[in-house]
Amino acid sequence: MSSYYYLFAITGITIEISPTELSQSQPTLPPPFVEYFQLLNQREFIRTTPKFPDGTHLSWPKVELRYGLSPEGLRLLNSFFIDIWQTIKNYPKPQWRYEYFNDSIDDFIASYWANVELTPASLPDIDDYLQEIMSNYFIRYRHVPRYVVYSGWPEKLNPNKNFSAVSGFTLFHSYEKMGVIPEDTILLYNLHAHLVKQLAAKHPFIEYLYVMGF
Repeated sequence: MSSYYYLFAITGITIEISPTELSQSQPTLPPPFVEYFQLLNQREFIRTTPKFPDGTHLSWPKVELRYGLSPEGLRLLNSFFIDIWQTIKNYPKPQWRYEYFNDSIDDFIASYWANVELTPASLPDIDDYLQEIMSNYFIRYRHVPRYVVYSGWPEKLNPNKNFSAVSGFTLFHSYEKMGVIPEDTILLYNLHAHLVKQLAAKHPFIEYLYVMGF
């Protein structure tokens, strides 16, 4: 399966923890996520290994904690989304990139995103709308397990501390698969640096934007 670099805006975080660990202390998110994220739900499940040759397998109980944006975080996401897309469009890119930018995404931003009432539950539903835009090559809602991320997993979400997945929106991605065109990779990192420089003073949400390869 091919992997690409993405500009990825995190809107959800999943933690897996044992019931014993949970009974001892409630996990907390590290800065900067603690400020605009809240616990949405919690469920218990059984994690099992694939079957061994003798037909047996190992199993152990787990608790999944799902964190998403708080109401204030959702408000920030709305205005951030509108500004970041315009900034991405205006960034100097190779000529082949411009053919993928057209009015369909602009119409989506102006008519839908600018007026949608965001809730944690509504974010995955937005992806149905995004898939219907035929010229949409960039913006998608994704749930990304840690084990599929080859590069760029946020250091503050240390996988050794039970952080198992993130969800959010891809806003731009590399033209070729990871490592095929070095200039393409440089473009993504330079674009990320440009976005941070342009939007950091206005949008705290910029701290949740990463270049991730998966």
